[in-house]
This record gives sequence, C-alpha cells and structure tokens, in this order.
Amino acid sequence: MIIASTYAPRRDHPMWQDYRPYLALQRRSVERYGHRQVVITDAAGALEMPDFDCFVDTTMPHELMPALVHAQADFLGADGYDDDIAFIGADGLLGHDPATLMDGNFAIGVTVDAGFMDCHLNTGLMLVAAGARSKAAAVWALAAKHCGDNWSDDQRSLAGALDVPIEHGLYRRHYGNLLVMPAFMHNDAPTGVEDGRRPVIVHFRGLRKAYMAEWAARHMDLVA
Repeated sequence: MIIASTYAPRRDHPMWQDYRPYLALQRRSVERYGHRQVVITDAAGALEMPDFDCFVDTTMPHELMPALVHAQADFLGADGYDDDIAFIGADGLLGHDPATLMDGNFAIGVTVDAGFMDCHLNTGLMLVAAGARSKAAAVWALAAKHCGDNWSDDQRSLAGALDVPIEHGLYRRHYGNLLVMPAFMHNDAPTGVEDGRRPVIVHFRGLRKAYMAEWAARHMDLVA
C-alpha cells in the first residue's frame, strides 16, 4: 500500500506550518507496517525534502487549498503507483494498518463526522483501491477545478465531487462504490498526550501537533 501525504510549501499562507518534522515521524509509522510513504509536493518542496520519496506535481497551484486537491489528482493519474492508496494528512500517524480496510468492496473510502464544524468529510484518511485510480483521478480533478482557497475548501470540494453523505455505509456512485466510515474509529485525534487510543489514523490536527512527537514516543515507541 502507498501512504501518500501532501507537502505544499506555501509560507505566505496565514495557516502555513512546516510539516516536514511530522512527515518524518509519519514515515516511521508507515515503515512499521511495511508500506511505502510518498510525499506529494512541487519542485520547490522536493528540493526541501531530498531524503523523502517524493512525487512532484509540476503544475500545482500556488493557492494552498486547491494545491492539496490538485496534487492528489495529479498523483492518482500518474504511472508507476499501481497500488492501493491511503491519502492521509501530513500530521497523521498510522495507529493501525489501513491495508486491512481494503476488502475489495469499494473504490473509494472516506471518513465523516457530523460534529466537524468545517465539513463532515475529513481528509485525514481517504482510501482509493488500485483498480479505481483512473476514475478517482477524474473526480479529484473535478474537485480541484471547483476548490476555493478558504480553509477547508479542499474538504468541501471533495465532499461535493464524491457526493459524500453524513451517514456511514456503502453507497453506489458513478465512479464505483463509496465506503463512508466513522471518523472516531478510523481517523481521529487524541484528546491529549495522555490519550493512548489508536484509531487507524491518529490525526494531530490543529494545536495537537505540539505534542505529536511526545505522544508517538510514549504510545507507539516512535522517534523520527
């Protein structure tokens, strides 16, 4: 399985953070399960990450939110990555093996939570089956075309393009079956450094990044 995260070095964006230390820690969790981490970035980002396995999106937009969706679309349409793909946030760790979710019954899998304020879809974990990459690339490209640059517009554009409902379940879509999973079990954030619960993706969104390294060392014995 390929575990793919996006690094878009947009230091002029008001929400910019340097995700390279988080990606280094993520790599250790990916290696633990025997998967391949790929960092999707642009030419400038690749120069900043010479020791990472990078895929370069040569036409990545400068605006941050469209850049994230465009990068994933470009990656899905590229040759040489014929495997199941898990898109995860650059601030995510593998708490369990996401490959165990690939049961052959869906093309794309996402996680939702009605309590998320920005969008019920959270892009901290999105699964694409190997055989669905070309159709998924078209959906992602459509989302990128309509993605604004307000915070979480990436999630909103993908929720619309994928036609993601709030309810969990398996849904038939034009691109194949869509699996909608609860974020609590599959893509969730710890409540603090003492919270050792491990969903499939441990997602250190927001201010939780401040204790990501301490949490990983304490609960997963991971050090970058």
